[in-house]
Amino acid sequence: MAANLKSQDERAARPLCNDRSCDLCNTHLSRLPKSLGYGIIAFTSLACYLNSLDYDLVHDDIFAIKENMDIRPETPLLNILSNDFWGKPMWSNTSHKSYRPLCVLTFRINFAIHGLKPFGYHAVNVVLHGLVCLLYTYMCEVAAFKSSVLAFIAGMLFATHPVHTEAVTGVVGRADVLACLLFLLSFLAFVRSVGNKGCWQIMYTIIYMVLGAIAMLVKEHGITVFGVCFVYDCMVINKNLIWRVIRERTVSVEKDVTALKRLLLRTLVLSVSVFCLMAFRVWMLGGNLPHFTIQDNPASFSDSLSTRVMTYSYLVAFNSWLLLSPSVLSYDWQMGSIPLVESPLDSRNLGTLMFAMIAVLLVYFAVFSNKILPRDQDVLVLSLAILAIPFLPASNLFFRVGFVVAERILYIPSMGFCMLVVCGLNKLASVVAPNGKVAFKDKFTEARMNVQQKVLLSGVFVMVGLFCWKTVVRNRVWSNRETLFRSGIETLPHNAKAHYNFANFLKDTGRAKEAIYHYETALKLAPNHVSAHNNLGTLLENDQEAMQHFSEAIKNDPYHANSYFNLGTRLASLKRLSEAEAMLKKAIRFNPSYLDAVLNVAGVLIEQEKFDEAEEFYKKALTLEPRNGDAYNNYAVYLGKIGRTKEAWENYNKALQLNPTHTVAMVNMARQLRAEGKIRDAEITYKRALSIRRDPSTLQLLGVLYYHNQQLKEAELAWKESIELEPTNIETRSNYAILLGQTNRLDQAMGIMMGLVQDDPNNPGHYKTLAGMYAQNRQLDEALQVVTNALRRHVENAELHYYQGNFFKDLNNMQQAKKSYKKAVQLDPQLFSAHLNLGVIFHLEGNRAEARLHYEIAAKLDPGNTILKENLAKLQRLEKKHRQ
Repeated sequence: MAANLKSQDERAARPLCNDRSCDLCNTHLSRLPKSLGYGIIAFTSLACYLNSLDYDLVHDDIFAIKENMDIRPETPLLNILSNDFWGKPMWSNTSHKSYRPLCVLTFRINFAIHGLKPFGYHAVNVVLHGLVCLLYTYMCEVAAFKSSVLAFIAGMLFATHPVHTEAVTGVVGRADVLACLLFLLSFLAFVRSVGNKGCWQIMYTIIYMVLGAIAMLVKEHGITVFGVCFVYDCMVINKNLIWRVIRERTVSVEKDVTALKRLLLRTLVLSVSVFCLMAFRVWMLGGNLPHFTIQDNPASFSDSLSTRVMTYSYLVAFNSWLLLSPSVLSYDWQMGSIPLVESPLDSRNLGTLMFAMIAVLLVYFAVFSNKILPRDQDVLVLSLAILAIPFLPASNLFFRVGFVVAERILYIPSMGFCMLVVCGLNKLASVVAPNGKVAFKDKFTEARMNVQQKVLLSGVFVMVGLFCWKTVVRNRVWSNRETLFRSGIETLPHNAKAHYNFANFLKDTGRAKEAIYHYETALKLAPNHVSAHNNLGTLLENDQEAMQHFSEAIKNDPYHANSYFNLGTRLASLKRLSEAEAMLKKAIRFNPSYLDAVLNVAGVLIEQEKFDEAEEFYKKALTLEPRNGDAYNNYAVYLGKIGRTKEAWENYNKALQLNPTHTVAMVNMARQLRAEGKIRDAEITYKRALSIRRDPSTLQLLGVLYYHNQQLKEAELAWKESIELEPTNIETRSNYAILLGQTNRLDQAMGIMMGLVQDDPNNPGHYKTLAGMYAQNRQLDEALQVVTNALRRHVENAELHYYQGNFFKDLNNMQQAKKSYKKAVQLDPQLFSAHLNLGVIFHLEGNRAEARLHYEIAAKLDPGNTILKENLAKLQRLEKKHRQ
């Protein structure tokens, strides 16, 4: 060890290494200009990700950018200082507690320049990655290898490593890339502060402290740069001093006393910086740790300490393997992707053991061995520090994290890994050097390289080429939501989260059957998956099955507000209003800012005629989000229903002030205007909404307005356009058919109605309309057949029996007509017309008692009906005549 310490003293003023002292450098590479090397790295780092520039915003990008109001210019800028990465208040129980305000600020700048167009977001990420690669290469050259060639190889490996695709191609990975850039700048400033004195030392000290703090405000593990600085200071710059103090237990040389004081001062500065930043970060948690579920990190919820230890240890080895062999990559490794290690006999423990042995050996050679050169030890120390320390926050060692494996977390640690690989390659080059030793000549040529060295160097560039190919191919996975989520189920078919995410995509794109299949697959793999139960329930048409899934979700997570909300809305659709009210109020209790739940519970209260309480909820909605146009629109609809039209107009206008393109508010305004008889104003308002968006439902309503105002040509044009935009809309097709029938285009009208009967056979109204058209065309037999077919499906429909009776009557089949009318009044005793017609038949048959009975029932239902009065008068005269 003494010889080792002496060599450390001697190298204090000389480079750790130089291009001519490394076998990987003893090639034509050593004669390449440095600028060319940096140019190649810049070009390669950008070229690997050029195909990602036109990709969509996907996965976490949706929540961090598209749905994050903090990046919008209308949101106060200071909000980013109090909200988390996803735009939720840090004090909220629903917050993820990821505090990255400076990263959010970069998204806000992107939005200010080009809105939500993905190109700019991806371009910034790619450029940042290029800058990181250049800075990393520079750091390797000046602080580690002291060799431009070795630094070049490390830079190329880092620039092309496929594990970086999530961090660079996924826009939210900017937090990792930008934090890495600041990490490197802070570390280099620290190195400069150690090498300078006086004002320069103070300046660089301030710079590295500020840069380290900024790195933490970009992403939490940016703070780990201070740990790397501490290790570098103690184990590289002052290694000799530390060993002398340990060995001699005293400091006798004045030079050592000065060096030790400076080391302790720097350590104090680092410690105070870390303490202050950590205190601030803990304060920003707002007294609450982030809430994670068993799906996020199954091992951390295991009751067995041995299972947690074995699984956590294996996950460290697994992450290391991803860096060594990135052949299988996935955007999500949660849930069943990596089963828990629950038994000591699990074969994966062998991998953990091998990893531990290699790690121990590396630490031994880096710190204790005197069999390798001091310069190699220093590089090993720095490599291991950069590899291990930034990974610690993700290791579950200090606190629970919300993931199993996250590839973007490896962006900073991979710098240490690439340095380790280069150390190994350089050592291997020395082994295959002529005579088995390192040559120290002033000048080398390619011709002097032996075959083994040529093969080794070729292997390096083949590996870089394979990395480039893998990165470009892997980028394609991130092109859109479908390719990303499909890749998950193809790579990890046993991952329930992958099936769940793919099902979400299918649900959002209207592919309900496929979505149901993948939700069900997710539940087979993870029966307690709360969100899968909830989302599956929203797709199921069967109310009982849907509510069963909502209940299962609540059973597994009693605080899942969305499940209470969905269960409440389904109960409301079944008119189980008191139960719906209770569920919706629970959703609000667990998520007090749940605007949709607040608005829906107000609607349920209105249906129960609890108007005062409903109004309180509408006011609460306006308090929760005073700039939300939907809340003002819903409140305005309520006010219009209860006759407070002046206040309704005020709220409609407020909704449109906040959102001038709020077409729903415009349509509701038009409805209110029509109800007040202001037909022209209603027409103008409908057209205003249509000028913003040609919505088929708005065209349908405009057509209804025209139809009732006897503007049949205009109604026809509106409905035809609506059908072109939405050919499957039942209501519009029915209305259009009725209009055609009214304008004597019966063949067209009946053709449309026949299609409706086929498409929507459970709607009895279609049968009645079609039968009426046949009757209008004097095809009574066909009309009767339509109603008879309808009754096979709707045997309990009183009106259909009444219609059937009418057609039998028109065909002079009075006995069948009488049977149909009797069935109609049996099913619906309040059906006036059936009683009247039944009375007429009995009247004609001379059954005066039955005729009077049905006439009198009809008279109670509609006492002012003139036909009924005439028939009763005739019956009375007949009875009087009979008595005489």
